[in-house]
Amino acid sequence: MDHDTQKSQDPDPSAQTETRPPVVVVTGPTGSGKSSVAIELAERFNGEIVNADSMQVFRYMDIGTAKPSVEERSRVPHHLFDLVDPTEPFSTSLCKPDQFFQPSSAGCFHMNSSIMFSG
Repeated sequence: MDHDTQKSQDPDPSAQTETRPPVVVVTGPTGSGKSSVAIELAERFNGEIVNADSMQVFRYMDIGTAKPSVEERSRVPHHLFDLVDPTEPFSTSLCKPDQFFQPSSAGCFHMNSSIMFSG
């Protein structure tokens, strides 16, 4: 099959009828306002926040990590916060994904939620 024939058989992405919620990644230095931006986006687009900060998985490390407050976390569902004590070793490679997420409904996330990674 030549290149032109293969190209014409590729599906047109704009013709797909399935729509998926967006995945947004908010990055920046500690204390730069990532959590506030992620919360605003999650509220606006019916989203949930997944922690992507290596230190916010630990309990009791709220100040040095600029972890979102309890009030902020109550505004939209948050995942991967306060999973282990600082004295425990932690690696995502040691855990199953379903251990990380607190189910919002039947699955890990609401079916049509946008996902906001912040860290």
